[in-house]
Amino acid sequence: MVLARARLSVQQAAQAVELRASRARIVEAGVQQRRQLERDLHDGAQQHLLAAQAALARAGLGGEPEAVADAIAFAQSRLTTTMAELRGLARGQHPALLSQAGLASALGSLVQLSDRVHVDAAGLDGRRFAPVVEATAWFVASEGVVNALKYTDDGAGTVTADVAGVLRVGIADAGGGGADFAPAAGSPGCATGCGAPGAPWISTAAPVSAPP
Repeated sequence: MVLARARLSVQQAAQAVELRASRARIVEAGVQQRRQLERDLHDGAQQHLLAAQAALARAGLGGEPEAVADAIAFAQSRLTTTMAELRGLARGQHPALLSQAGLASALGSLVQLSDRVHVDAAGLDGRRFAPVVEATAWFVASEGVVNALKYTDDGAGTVTADVAGVLRVGIADAGGGGADFAPAAGSPGCATGCGAPGAPWISTAAPVSAPP
């Protein structure tokens, strides 16, 4: 009896340590994601808006009608590009479809990124999960697809999801492998999110590509 209690105490202590570590990793991942979002906004949307502003300033100076029309058309194109990039960033954070229709539908929308992205979420059978679980599964899948598009020769990626006691998300591509899910590696967000209590189990079907 004493030995059993001692083992239980050790297990509880280990679980408490892991829970604290998981929470710390989640906080750090959140900080890194915010920094990445800041960089994306600065390098993308902000630059387009500055270009549009300059074009409208040129149009405001007057001049030949054709030149004014060209400046306005350029500004419109920059604004259109900005809207598309902002929508893409918003989808990457938390797509509205995830909240409205569930994980299966949100994963299915990943095929819009490329005709070489394939998704099989039929195993979910339309089931809904806790918001944190769905958000984590979405992040893992979308991150894997983006890496496949960036770092594989053919840009092909496959996402699978099913339920067999637990929610399972699988990601595969035809790259050379090299993804490392350790906390300090190139794919820390995936490991961190899946290390959270109640998060889905991730299957990374080899090879899974990572940034060089």
